[in-house]
Amino acid sequence: MKFSLALAASLFLSALVNAQSQTGNSTAPSATPTPAVPPSNSTNINVSITPGIYHPSNFTASNGTIVTFYFPTTSDPHSATQGSFDDPCVYLNDTYGAGFDSGVQNGTRFTIKITNDQEPIWFFCEAPGHCGLGMVGVINAPTTGNRTFAAYLAAAKALGSNAPNGTNTGPVTSGVDAVATATPS
Repeated sequence: MKFSLALAASLFLSALVNAQSQTGNSTAPSATPTPAVPPSNSTNINVSITPGIYHPSNFTASNGTIVTFYFPTTSDPHSATQGSFDDPCVYLNDTYGAGFDSGVQNGTRFTIKITNDQEPIWFFCEAPGHCGLGMVGVINAPTTGNRTFAAYLAAAKALGSNAPNGTNTGPVTSGVDAVATATPS
């Protein structure tokens, strides 16, 4: 009887191990790769974009610094579109020139070079609804006064669903106080 129980237990364990190894060999769908985001350093700042936020979204960068936005491969594309403090969800195209714009992207990266570190560089996501939910950022924002990152974020969120939808005319490699180095790749 003891031998029969031991044999039955052994056969059961063997079948269980075999079933687990077959399950482990099954092919499961894999996630679509996202461009790797390397660590930032003093001359290169890398911005990871996840649903609803830029990481980092408020930072300083001196002249000549390269800022690269990494767009994930998801069903929800994003952009890095230059705006102004006064119109947080509107593409910058004024007397100073046209702002940079990655266009709405998936699975790419977009790089700008800082040309004037004395002025804040405001940006937002032009994908429908994103800016009004607070998907904004700034480079070289004042830390005091009424034109801070917190004030810009609050102004974008105050627009909410009334925020204008971007036109997504595609990448624009100009810029004010920062210029794109190339179209997204």
